[in-house]
Amino acid sequence: MMPEELLHTHNKIKPKQSLVRHTTFRIGGYAQYLLEAKTTEDILNGIKIAKHLGLPYYILGAGSNILVSDHDFAGLVIKIATDRCAVDTHTITVDAGVSMGSLACKSADWNLTGFEWGIGVPGTVGGSVRGNAGAYGSEMKNVLYSVTVFRPSEDKILTLDATNCEFGYRHSIFKANKDVILSATLKLKPGNGEAAKLLIRDLIKKRNSSQGVGNVCAGCVFKNYQLSSEEVSSPILIKNIPPEFLEKSLIPAGWMIEMVGLKGFGVGGAKVSDKHGNFIINHNNATAKDIKNLIAIIKEKIKTHFGIDIQEEIAFL
Repeated sequence: MMPEELLHTHNKIKPKQSLVRHTTFRIGGYAQYLLEAKTTEDILNGIKIAKHLGLPYYILGAGSNILVSDHDFAGLVIKIATDRCAVDTHTITVDAGVSMGSLACKSADWNLTGFEWGIGVPGTVGGSVRGNAGAYGSEMKNVLYSVTVFRPSEDKILTLDATNCEFGYRHSIFKANKDVILSATLKLKPGNGEAAKLLIRDLIKKRNSSQGVGNVCAGCVFKNYQLSSEEVSSPILIKNIPPEFLEKSLIPAGWMIEMVGLKGFGVGGAKVSDKHGNFIINHNNATAKDIKNLIAIIKEKIKTHFGIDIQEEIAFL
């Protein structure tokens, strides 16, 4: 069977699809093929077909925290759109495609607490596990019990304990291997669902006031800078660090961007948010090139002013 014929036997795989509507930046070229995978079987079949045809494939979640090239992707993009979610006493098992905000609200409905912070993460569970996403002082490693993945190199589905995921700041083992996250089990605490809902509403208000929600962006662009023990003990190594940052051994990227005067600064159709320095906004039909050029300027300014290299949190396709 010829490649096109094989692809056409899987009627969910669509040829030449714009990635603009599949990313929160609203930026990107075309995917040669796109599969919106609504079941685990869809994901596995998509990978199987791509491997059989020798096509590269890319796993996409909500399309936040990513910058897609202006050029076309010669391969198959598998958009994870699975949505199953089940509760068992104090644990929730949830598909990779479920949004973090939705899961935060469901947790409160089930009188489970400890995941209210998830309302502040604009992505899916799968992407959040992969990047150990966090907000308001919490992160995925604090609530994850286990994760189920497909390992292409062994052609098998595995369930890994959270302790084997090598979590770090915005990092996990899944950034280093080819495992595809299918679902996750979270262990939460029993509590007052109404109180949890009130906290979620408060966090939404806080997010709306500080982040300019509604703008076309991808979430935080840069990782916050982790201070070494030497930098904490000798703050002169990085000038004028507020005491609260020294206490946490972390300098917010947004604060650094504000300190170098780049809030509101733009390149082409892209600009740094007026409200939050770590958000880059697509305010006027920005291209990926505009975003990348703005990122380069930000990194150069911070290197010159603070003497440190900040790293991108967003992924690139």
